[in-house]
Amino acid sequence: MQKIFRTTSYTILILFSFSWSAYTLREDVLLLSVLLLFVTMIPHLLYKRVIISVIVIAIITAALSPYGITIRNLQGRPKFVECCPGIVVNFEKALKAQEDGKCILCSDVVSGFEPDFYWVW
Repeated sequence: MQKIFRTTSYTILILFSFSWSAYTLREDVLLLSVLLLFVTMIPHLLYKRVIISVIVIAIITAALSPYGITIRNLQGRPKFVECCPGIVVNFEKALKAQEDGKCILCSDVVSGFEPDFYWVW
């Protein structure tokens, strides 16, 4: 009975995390959801409940954070840059600013969970 309850709760947590990732459209939340999936699949892990709790809290708060992580490469060293929307301002001007490493050209899809600053490499 306890194994059924544990399996059901893990399944609900995984479905919640991937749903939250799809709703917020954040890559860092998706990566944490995949991490949660792998952690729940490890059968004998020391402090498994604590690790799962920390990952779930990180999933919830990562979508609300004003900082995001991206795998885009810009000129210079790793740094935080702002988002420059291409639809609101002139697209060519925003593209030129991204090439100079001043900002990242962001999507016009707005979900309300977009970060203000991105960590670029």
